[in-house]
Amino acid sequence: MATTAGAHLAGRRRESTAPEVLLRHAVHAAGGRFRLYPRLGKGCTPDFVLPGRRVAVFVDGCFWHGCPEHGRKKPGRHPCAHHVDGRGDGAGLG
Repeated sequence: MATTAGAHLAGRRRESTAPEVLLRHAVHAAGGRFRLYPRLGKGCTPDFVLPGRRVAVFVDGCFWHGCPEHGRKKPGRHPCAHHVDGRGDGAGLG
């Protein structure tokens, strides 16, 4: 059953967006080695992780940060917050 709820996201890239690729190039040039899109838990797939540093990186655009033109209608916490900060309140993401 099709709905229009996510229609504004239908054509957007999910992986390897321009900001994400730029950041990965900079991290790699600085000596960082990473793995792409590892699934950390249900619904939680960071853009890349630096396993040696135990860091997960999420390159979130205006959809997640409440852009009035492209953002979510209802603000809320990041879906992976409980995996990242261990507290479950999303305070570790921002």
